[in-house]
Amino acid sequence: MLVPGGGTQGGYFMSEQLNHTENSEIVYVDFSKTSMSIAQLKIKIRKTSNVVWVISWIEDIPLHGLGSFDYFTCTGVLHHLKNPQKGLSVVRGTQPRKDGGGAVMVYGQYGRTGIYQLQHLLRITNEKEKTMTAEISNAKKILDILPEHHWFADRNSSDVQTMGDIGIYDLLLHKRDVAYSIKDLYDWTKKSAYNIIDFSLANIRTILSPQLQIVDKLLYKSITKNRLFHQQWITELMCGNVAKQDAYVSTRKDAKASMASSNHVVYSYGSPIGFRNIIEDLGNRRKVREETFISAILANSFVNEEEQSFATNLNRLHTAVRVTEFAFPFTEFSRFVIIELTKKPIKPKNLLQIIETFKSTVSSNLTDDLISKEFGYIFSYLENTGVFLIKHSSVGVFPKTCCRNRYRILGIGG
Repeated sequence: MLVPGGGTQGGYFMSEQLNHTENSEIVYVDFSKTSMSIAQLKIKIRKTSNVVWVISWIEDIPLHGLGSFDYFTCTGVLHHLKNPQKGLSVVRGTQPRKDGGGAVMVYGQYGRTGIYQLQHLLRITNEKEKTMTAEISNAKKILDILPEHHWFADRNSSDVQTMGDIGIYDLLLHKRDVAYSIKDLYDWTKKSAYNIIDFSLANIRTILSPQLQIVDKLLYKSITKNRLFHQQWITELMCGNVAKQDAYVSTRKDAKASMASSNHVVYSYGSPIGFRNIIEDLGNRRKVREETFISAILANSFVNEEEQSFATNLNRLHTAVRVTEFAFPFTEFSRFVIIELTKKPIKPKNLLQIIETFKSTVSSNLTDDLISKEFGYIFSYLENTGVFLIKHSSVGVFPKTCCRNRYRILGIGG
């Protein structure tokens, strides 16, 4: 795996996940020795040894003979380059085979509207300033007198509040900062021969989903006649709060696993808890496009039933951090599928197993083809959460995330 612009993270999360494998290798690339030293400390703490460290610029990667990579992760880096397109093309050059891919994050144009207003304001204000200290001082004075109704004050100030001068400079005084709309993102990745497969964060998937955002039946029917990027562009503009375009890309168009293959299985990731409760609670049901839906909240709980005390786990459940609101059609089949997939211990199942178990458990006149189609329909909603995933049956479990209750599902009333 390649980590271009590794920063202080250095791919340590993947290093830890892949530490049980025999031949995985992560190559970290960054020009900053300070960032690298912090990343190395994180790796040392986790006692992993599968990372190779390279001090260099992204643009110089071809000069190092690093070889080819199956996967890359590049977060918050390429939009700061002088030529982001060149940077992405350099990464693409490390994946000559037809099955390469990775995760990339760049800034979202509309969700950072207030930020770009302030950046423009501070460029004008600091035009004659010579030092970073003076620039930051002026920025603080501007922030102190910013009207409460300003877009920045409303939703974009977390870095400034939590990271001090570093946060102020990175967010508001950065000299190169490119942002992308959904359309820009698709165009940018396509020019480097990548295809967008999906968005990696649940809150972004739900925001960009016409299924969840458009409740009027006729409007939904009209919008979904467009190509997928056009649908997502509409919901991005409608919601206005996508500040980061965090996407999975691939050199293949068909990289996404599908239950159409008998070799693929569906499973619940992160051992979620709470699905049965929200399904049975009538207060979570609502009408969407003349269908009955279950509305719920996805939250992070990070409960570890094996290692932590009952009191610690109970506290974590009560302080679960909200990720996003989601919904799915409520039918006899969707109820069965969700309960079946979240039973402990978690067991992946192929479509044939699901169909046979459903028919033997529930009296139904549905044919196998109709059940298969209904699964596809239900899953198109459930996959927005990132809790339900499809993989090849040969892919094993990841020890660090397979069995811990990472997610808690709450009713819309909390």
